[in-house]
Amino acid sequence: MLIKNNMKKRNCIGNSHKKGQFMMEGLFFLIGIIVLVVSSMFAYYIWGEVSPEVTADLTQNESKDLMATVDTDFPNVMNGMMIFVFMGFWAFVLIAAFMSTEHPIMFVVSMILLVFILMMSMYLTNTYEDVFSDSEFSSLKTTFTIPHWIMTHLLQFNIAIFILSIIIAIGKNRYEG
Repeated sequence: MLIKNNMKKRNCIGNSHKKGQFMMEGLFFLIGIIVLVVSSMFAYYIWGEVSPEVTADLTQNESKDLMATVDTDFPNVMNGMMIFVFMGFWAFVLIAAFMSTEHPIMFVVSMILLVFILMMSMYLTNTYEDVFSDSEFSSLKTTFTIPHWIMTHLLQFNIAIFILSIIIAIGKNRYEG
């Protein structure tokens, strides 16, 4: 009996007494994906601007070969990394929805936050399209096909993630009683 009471008092992951936090992880998902996509694309753009000058200054053939390898492999690595990170963020949000203890009144707050996050997703997707439709950056869309596809479908992904999160949170509460 004493051990059982002590276990209830501990602040375990599943018993954190934080209600309605899984929608905040949705905001983390949105910001994380946008930062990763835009920073990787701009890093490659800057690398493309600096690489010819650096390669011209190199005297060793091995160094020039390494620079050429980085030029060709960077987009493939970033495309693969974006799939991995995107699925990891998605799993993180769904696990957070399962671990949260959602009170029914917090569902209303979550829906208000959901509308805000979806509107933010629409604006950020439109901003992404405006920035990368510029002739200077338009080649990055064909180089980074997977991040571009994720960014152009970000609203649909957010809707799917939030629907699954809500189903998990409500189903968990009904299952637990």
